[in-house]
Amino acid sequence: EDIFNIKYEEYNKELHTNESFLLAEYVVRQHARFDAEKHKEMPTLDYTIVIVKAPFLYDTCKNELFNRGDNTWDSSWPEEMVCTYKSIDPTIWKATEVYTLYFADGTLDNRYLLCYEDYLIDIEFDRELTEEQIAIVVEKLTQ
Repeated sequence: EDIFNIKYEEYNKELHTNESFLLAEYVVRQHARFDAEKHKEMPTLDYTIVIVKAPFLYDTCKNELFNRGDNTWDSSWPEEMVCTYKSIDPTIWKATEVYTLYFADGTLDNRYLLCYEDYLIDIEFDRELTEEQIAIVVEKLTQ
């Protein structure tokens, strides 16, 4: 709602949580209700936050999230659907590392893997964000 200045009552929000003493995973999806006016034009947002409570699991979690988006390791994908993560400057995201997903033809997928000190975020937008919108995302996810 904050990113795109939309009416909350026109959206469905799903939250699934899994937690142990080693890790916590929060899977969130926000999408327009089908009865909302112009629901096909309204933005969607999907993200997973993994909080790594045991530092020795950080790289394993990062690799798992990386491989959920980057499918170059899986030869069963059609060539035009192959996606690969590329490292980008993490400064705007206030992260230690950031990867963004691209299709084989070089088209941006608007999916990011954000790496922070003790948590990871796999976030996908259905459109390209402005710097102002990225700042809102960072503010909300780094609180």
